[in-house]
Amino acid sequence: MQQDKPVEKPNDGAHDDDDDPNIKDTINNTFIRGLQQVLYGVPLEKCTLSFNALSEKERDILNEIISLKTNNDDLLEEVGNLRNKTHVSSPISIQRPPLNESNLRAILDATDDEIVLINGAYELMDFNLNFEDSFYARYGVKPERGLKITDLIPNEYSDTAALLCDRIDKCMQGHPRTYYDRTNLGTYISIAEIKFYPIKNALQKITGAAVFAIDITERKQTEETIKRNQQLLSSINRNIKEGLFRSSRDQGLIYVNKAFIEMFEFDGEAEALSCAVPELFSDTVQRQQLLAEIEERGSFTNKEVKFRRKDGSVFWGLLSSMRTTEKDGTVLYDGAIRDITRMKEFEEEIIHSKEIAENATRAKSDFLATMSHEIRTPMNGVIGMTSLLSETALSTEQRDYVDTIRFSGEHLLNIINDILDFSKIEAGHMELEATPFDLNALIEEVMNLFS
Repeated sequence: MQQDKPVEKPNDGAHDDDDDPNIKDTINNTFIRGLQQVLYGVPLEKCTLSFNALSEKERDILNEIISLKTNNDDLLEEVGNLRNKTHVSSPISIQRPPLNESNLRAILDATDDEIVLINGAYELMDFNLNFEDSFYARYGVKPERGLKITDLIPNEYSDTAALLCDRIDKCMQGHPRTYYDRTNLGTYISIAEIKFYPIKNALQKITGAAVFAIDITERKQTEETIKRNQQLLSSINRNIKEGLFRSSRDQGLIYVNKAFIEMFEFDGEAEALSCAVPELFSDTVQRQQLLAEIEERGSFTNKEVKFRRKDGSVFWGLLSSMRTTEKDGTVLYDGAIRDITRMKEFEEEIIHSKEIAENATRAKSDFLATMSHEIRTPMNGVIGMTSLLSETALSTEQRDYVDTIRFSGEHLLNIINDILDFSKIEAGHMELEATPFDLNALIEEVMNLFS
C-alpha cells in the first residue's frame, strides 16, 4: 500500500485541488491525521501534519481546534468518523460550539469552592466570587486580575504568601496536590481543603495552577466523630467480657468478638465462624425452645443456657438475643453471652450451705426440746415438794426459805418454757398469750432471787 505524501503548496495557500481528486483525498487524510494528533495532546512540533498541505479553510479550522484547552470526547469521536470519509468533495468544516461565558461565570460563582487561576509569575488570571469575598475578608484587600498575589497579600501575612508560592511552584512540576490547612479562630478551628491542578496550554505546557479551596470543617468534625465512635466501639468490643455474636439462618455465625472466641476456647475468629451453631449448645431441646421463643416474640433476655466449648466441656451462660430483618429480607440474630459458670457454682455452694445450716438448726431445736422436757420433769417434782413443805408447820424463817425455793423453781420452769418458745420460733410456730400477773408480787420475786 502506497503511503500518502504531503503535497507542497505555494506559501499563499492557493491550489487547484478541485481538478485532482487524488490530491483532494490526500489532503483530507493528512488533515484528519494531524487534527487527531493535536486533539490527543501531541506537541505541535512532533505532529506529522504539514501546514503547507492544507487549504486556508483547513488551517483556520485547525487553529481553532488548537486553541481549545480541553479534550472533547464528542469532537474526538467526530474526527474519528471523518477519518473514514476519504472521498469528500467539499472542504472539511468543524464548527466549534459557542461558549456561553455568562453561564460559565454563574456556575463558578455559585459553587461553594473558592476558585482562582494563577500563572507561573503568581499573577491572578481569573477567580470566582467566593474567592474574591474570602480574600477581602481575610486580608482586607480586593483581588484584581493581572496583579501578583504576593503584592496583594499584606506584609504581615508574608509567611502565607511564601507558602502559597511554594505550593504553586510544586504544582507546576506537573502533578496535582492537595493540602489541608487548619486555622485557629479563637475557640473555633477552621479546616480547609486546598487542591492545586496544573494548567496546560494547547501545547501541553504548564503555564500556571488552578486552585480550589473549600471549608471542610464540618465534614472533618463528622469524620473525627465517626472515627472516635469507631475507636470507642472497637475498644468496648475488645474489652467487654460478654461474648457478642451475629448469625443468620443461611450462613450461621457471621461475626464474633474476642470474648466469644475465648469463651468457647476457639483458636481464632476463622475457626469460630466455621463452627455450626447447634454444636455450641449442650441441650438441643432448650435450643429449639429458645428459637421458638425468639421467632414468636422477636427477642429474649437473661436465659440460663448450658453451652459446649470446643473441647466438649460444658459451661453456663446467660444468653440474650434479638431477631432483626434486613431490607433484603435476610434474618439476623444478634446476641450476647455472659459466662455465669462461677456464679452457678457459688449458687450451688450457697444452697448446700443453707441445707447444712437448716439441718444444724433443726438438730439444735430437737436437742433443746428434748432437754427442756428432761429438765422440766424433775423441776416439777421440786416445785411440787416445796408446795407440800410449805403446808407443814414451819417457823417464819423456814417458810421464807421454802417460798424462795418454790419461786426460784417456778422461775427456772419459766426459763425452760422460754427455751421451748425459741424452738417454736425457729420452727415458725410462735404463739403469743395474754396472761394476768401481779406486778408487786413479780417485783418481790425478782428481788428475792438476787437477795
